[in-house]
This record gives sequence, C-alpha cells and structure tokens, in this order.
Amino acid sequence: MSDLQTDVSTSEDLNENSVGANTEGAGTEASVETESAAEEAVPFASAGSGSEVSGETETDVSAETGSKTPVESAPVTDDAAPAVTEPVTEMNIADQRARVDSVVDSLKQINYDDDELKEKFGKYLKEIERYQSLLKLLDIGDENLAQKAEVFLEICENPEFEIAFVGTIKTGKSTLINALLGHNYTPVDVTPETAALTKFRKSPKDYVKVVFYDRQEWDELTRSKSQQADTYDELYRRLNAEAVVDTWVGHEPIMTEVENLEIENEVAKWTSSKMPEHFFVKEVDIGLSTLPESFPEQVLLVDTPGLFDAVTYRSEITKKYIRKADAVFFCVDVQRTIREEHEEIRAVFENASDNMSKVHIVATHWDKLNKPIIENWERQKKFLVELFSGRNFFGSMELAQKNIMHSSAYMYNLLKDADDNMDELEIFCRMTGLTERGASDEEIKSVLDEIKGYTNVDKIREVIENELLAKYKHLLFYRIETVYQDLISTYRKGIKEKREAYEHSNQ
Repeated sequence: MSDLQTDVSTSEDLNENSVGANTEGAGTEASVETESAAEEAVPFASAGSGSEVSGETETDVSAETGSKTPVESAPVTDDAAPAVTEPVTEMNIADQRARVDSVVDSLKQINYDDDELKEKFGKYLKEIERYQSLLKLLDIGDENLAQKAEVFLEICENPEFEIAFVGTIKTGKSTLINALLGHNYTPVDVTPETAALTKFRKSPKDYVKVVFYDRQEWDELTRSKSQQADTYDELYRRLNAEAVVDTWVGHEPIMTEVENLEIENEVAKWTSSKMPEHFFVKEVDIGLSTLPESFPEQVLLVDTPGLFDAVTYRSEITKKYIRKADAVFFCVDVQRTIREEHEEIRAVFENASDNMSKVHIVATHWDKLNKPIIENWERQKKFLVELFSGRNFFGSMELAQKNIMHSSAYMYNLLKDADDNMDELEIFCRMTGLTERGASDEEIKSVLDEIKGYTNVDKIREVIENELLAKYKHLLFYRIETVYQDLISTYRKGIKEKREAYEHSNQ
C-alpha cells in the first residue's frame, strides 16, 4: 500500500470513528442540557436603580438553541467566507495551512478559568489537532478552511455572550438600554453622524475604553460613503476633521477610569458631534461596577449603529452583530412600524442566521399613541403579529406573539424623578384616563406604579434575565459548538475530496 493510500485510509477511519463518535455526542456535550441551564435568573439593573423583577419564567431553551436537533444540522455561521475561487497552487496550499497552524498554536495558548468551558474546549482542540496533522500528511489546505479556523479562534479567544440592540436613529434604543441599566450612561441625543458601537459589561472598576479605526478600516469606511452622506461630509468639513485624521486613525485604544456618575460625560467627549474626534471612534467599551455581583462577566449589551447608515461600512458592522449576537432587540418607533421600519425589520431577520427566535421586536415610544393603554397598542400588536409571523420572519404566530413587545423607556425614566416631572406625568395620566383633568400631585402619585407597569421596561428586563442571562452559558456553548462543527465538517470535506481524487486517479 502506498503512503498516500495509507493516509487516505487513515482519513477514512478517522472520519468514521473519531469524528463520528464526537459528533454523536456533541448534542449532549454542547447543547447541552447542563445544570447551568437551571441556574436562577440574575438581577439585571443595579441595586440602586429601583427596578425589581417579579416572578420567574420557565423557558424552553431548545427553541432558542435547537438543542433537540443533532448538532450536525446546526446552522453554518454566516461569518465564514465563501470558498476560495483563485487557482489552487502549492504556494496557496502552504499559505493556507500555515494560517491554520497559526490558529492551532493560538488555541493552545488559551486558558479558561471556567472548568466546564475548559473541559469542552480541550476536547475541541484535541480533535482539531488530529485533523490538522492528517491534513499535513495529505497536503491539504484551502482558504475556506483557514477562514473558518480563524472564526473559531476568535470566538474561543473572546467567549462573550452578546445581546445586541438594533434600530434606526431616534427610536429610543439608547434610552431603553439606559433604563435597563438603571442610569443614563450614554447620551440619548445621538445623530447618524455620531453613531459608534457601544458595549456595556460588568467590571470591578468603572471605565470608558475608546477604540479607533485603523488605517485600512478608515479607508474602507471612507470609500463606503453613499450619496446620502451629505450631512456627514458637511460636518466633517465644518469641524476640520481632516486636520486630525492622522492623529486618531490607528491610535492606540484609550482607557480611562472614571466615577460611575461621570461615565456619560466621558462618553460624550468622544461621541459628541461638536468634536472632530468622534469620526474616528470605532467603538466605546464601558465597564460598570454597579451591576450586581451575580451578573455574568461574559455577557455584553451592545448598542449598534443604524442598519441603513449613509456610511455603509458602519451598517455592515451592525449586520455582523445581528449575525453573531446571541439575542437581538430591534427597536422601532411604534408610530412608524408599518411603513418606514418594515425594510429594517426584514434586514434584521435576513441577518439572523436562521435563528429567528433570537430576535425580539420592541415597539418604542408606546406612550405617544393616542390611547396607549388599551385600544391602540393591542390593535397595533395584533397587526404586527400577523405581519411578522410568516416564514421569512418569526415563522409562527406563537413566536411572534411572544417576541413582539412595547416599551416607553422615556416614561420609565421620568418616573425615577417623578417630583421633577409632574407636568409631563399629569399630561400622560390625563391622556390615558388614569386621572381627570386638574388632578392633584397626590392623585398622580397614586397611579405611578401602574404607569411603571405599562412602560413594560421591567417585562423586557425579565425576558433578558430569565430567558438569556440565566441560561447564557448554555446558549454560548451552543454557539461555540456550532462554529466548531462547521470547522470540522470543512476538514472532513477536504479529506473526502482528497480521497475521491486519489480513487479517481487510480481507476
């Protein structure tokens, strides 16, 4: 038997025995009905936020993760690039194999504190090393495999559970995040020209970390401006931003420790439309010490730029986060949902990686409806459920009914300082019939708890706690497993093609 024949036979044995056994167990291993899925819901807002979550919801995580489905059928990650189209040469093969070797070397350097994650990762790494050794023997290497290996490395180096908030400008997205966190950490008067990716995470100390575009990213961003970018260009010229482009493009990240109550001011320094620096800010990372001790460190809330930004590069960042996020809350203005927002909602589902259950539609500015408490919202929601229950959206009336909700984060925040906002609260109470015209402050205060319930912010927080945070490890393991299985299937495909080519050459 020739060396190649021996190698190919070995590949067949490995294909059937090693990987087959591993794949059979993957549904149990990564899906993953672990004790972590039974953890109690963790408090979300800080203890001082005045926000309480009542009750505990039992959720069928299989609807979120597909854990009842064999992992072989798990959806392929959209971050993977299409197969290489350039001619395959010995130099290409060597280069691509070197890229995968580099990934494997980097994977070996990863060390997790979490024992469960460490154990699962160790099994993944062992299997990848075996395949990589075999591919060297068979002289296999391609762009697709290299890119998928790099995607797997990225998720292993940063095993973060991301909850993305998406929406067009002025839909109350940042206001909702601030309400959920219990404090105004970011400015809410954001414009399309100041949109930057913003991440919130638990940290022992409060900080603001600013990351800037590198030269390649900035050049791509500049080339991606559409014909609708006139306002962006005008502001860029007016602030003479070109004079500082070389200062900030490629600048090292700047991390500043601040007092918790000063976070908003620090963020504004880098994102304000009055300062030229904001053009060059790629993302802002905010560490919060006020989140409760039980809040998982791996969980991030991500406030994304708009989906249809005049600068296409920034829109692509948002689409990427929709694909990779473990949950997406898409905020739409309740008064504009039918017409202007329909295209944006469709784009969210198109980028949801076939996991429609991770999408939640939040109809914001609910308090602006003429009769928000009863008739108008119920009628509006019924229409939305029917509109978005088709197969290109939620796929069922039940899921649409569950994942479409309303909110008024603005009203919720007014209630925290009710004494200073009695005039606005009086108008709302009168409009909704909660009180009569000319009601006293005491009469208005008597219905504040009722108004708080109607804002629905606590309900959204409950969904995040009970359906996501309490089971984040379960869902995170599933995502890692999905990327891993996609990589393994690419290895197997390369080996199969090599075997078939060998058999064909010997006919």
